[in-house]
Amino acid sequence: MPAISTNVTAAAGATLRTSDGRTVIDFSSGSFGYHHPGVLDAVSRQLRLLPQSTRMFLNRPLAQLVTALAAATPGALSVSYPCNSATEGVEGALKLALGYHRRSRRTALVATFGSYHGNTRAARRLSRLDASDAGTEPGAPIDVEFAAFGDAPAMRRAVAARRPAAVVLEPIACGAGVAVPPPGYYTAVREICDESGALLIVNETVTGLGRTGRPFAMDAERVAPDILVLGAALGGNVIPVGAYVTTEEINGRVYGRRGPWLHGSATGGSPIACAAATAVLTAMTDDGLPEHCRAVGGDILAGLRQLRADYPHLITDVTGVGQLAAVRLNDATVARTVVRHALDCGVIPWQGGVERGFVGIRPPLLCSAEEAEQGHACLQKALAATAEESTV
Repeated sequence: MPAISTNVTAAAGATLRTSDGRTVIDFSSGSFGYHHPGVLDAVSRQLRLLPQSTRMFLNRPLAQLVTALAAATPGALSVSYPCNSATEGVEGALKLALGYHRRSRRTALVATFGSYHGNTRAARRLSRLDASDAGTEPGAPIDVEFAAFGDAPAMRRAVAARRPAAVVLEPIACGAGVAVPPPGYYTAVREICDESGALLIVNETVTGLGRTGRPFAMDAERVAPDILVLGAALGGNVIPVGAYVTTEEINGRVYGRRGPWLHGSATGGSPIACAAATAVLTAMTDDGLPEHCRAVGGDILAGLRQLRADYPHLITDVTGVGQLAAVRLNDATVARTVVRHALDCGVIPWQGGVERGFVGIRPPLLCSAEEAEQGHACLQKALAATAEESTV
């Protein structure tokens, strides 16, 4: 199925329906999922009541969301800034970290290779694949040192050399083919930040809200960041929503009692967006999304590892945790061929890493076991067709 030959007319769970009458499994969006009744009801009610409001007044949906975020996020995180996207959340988190260190004039940042933080100028500056990648914003006025992902000694060296205001981390390096760090890495990074005085900014846009089998990926080692960034699934596939959450101590040092307008926008944190995000957080606990993702994701990973055993001449590695995985293929040509056949068979894999030889698996959080099985069957057919082409 060529990607531009049809359009999507309806969706539910992880299943898309197209204008030519087909059903396609979404293994690409990494989103919440389609047509969740709780989210739709919350948004519908708020739409009829008050979809947008001036930020000069507090509104009930905003109060409910920041209360829900304080309850859902780990450690002492309790002060939230809702915004329009995770990228905006990254920008706000950087502004907060730099403001926290303004008296000491610490302006450097340390990030890791293989992570992705967004497409605005500062966020893009933090998103380099490896040492050979010069980035698309080399002139951005941000001093960033990069360390190899998953390498605690490399992180310690980078922090010692630059004395940064913050370390910016994606818990699983999605740009590097869903690289999962070794045990103890999160704990080590937390200790390095504590020893150096750097704030730890963790971007859980992809990994948060249950995707890894826990509410947040850093929960695997009971590590809480100083600033947590959320987005994507937070909007419930209804409205774009992002947020960054910090502690009272950090927020107070930067903004004091000057009010919630220092990171404001015309639409960020609107009542209708807050209603959607609060419903998503409710679903995360009431629907048991972390447990669901652990079970369904376990089946997906088991299936992918079986495909590696079945096609060792095509697949070199499978990585992942929960409902987040990647299949490493021989090269970009094979990866493109697999994607083409997958689209023909009725599943959409994540294609952001195709030119580096891997195909991502990022179904919505609501993906059912049946949808996962259907998507796996399509991937199996795609690999069989690729293997047949390679022998012709």
